[in-house]
Amino acid sequence: MKGRGLEKEGKKYHFFVIFFLTFITILRYYITEMPRTDIVIYKDRSGEAPLLKWMDRLPRKVQNKWTQRFAVLREFGCELRRPICDYLRNEIYELRVKRGKVNYRVLYSFVGQNIVLLSHGCSKEKEVPASEIDRAVYYRENYLSDPRAHTYVQE
Repeated sequence: MKGRGLEKEGKKYHFFVIFFLTFITILRYYITEMPRTDIVIYKDRSGEAPLLKWMDRLPRKVQNKWTQRFAVLREFGCELRRPICDYLRNEIYELRVKRGKVNYRVLYSFVGQNIVLLSHGCSKEKEVPASEIDRAVYYRENYLSDPRAHTYVQE
């Protein structure tokens, strides 16, 4: 019984965080009119976007959560903090979505005014595997070497 109460409190806290972020977004837009950050999706040398291929395989409810999370990331950019995102290393950040016991993550980086969505992963672990971070660092280096060639554009 004690676990259920904590779960409800966690949901209330999550609702409050989303409500607060939405309220701040509205204030920012109407008072300061700060520009939003653009989100760019990384494309590999073969022309495919690994993130989008991964997203297509996810359950619909998880895809919907990611759509909401990307909107929050676009609005708040570098102002976001835990539990929504966290800094990992080498200019790589993680954006988090949890569904059941699975932790879904998208690794991203800031490049100028843009946020580049680099890599993905889902696991039951609480930490991002080092190999996944290394892949994101590699993708970031590719992107920095030629942003046009590594930017996904929907056809």
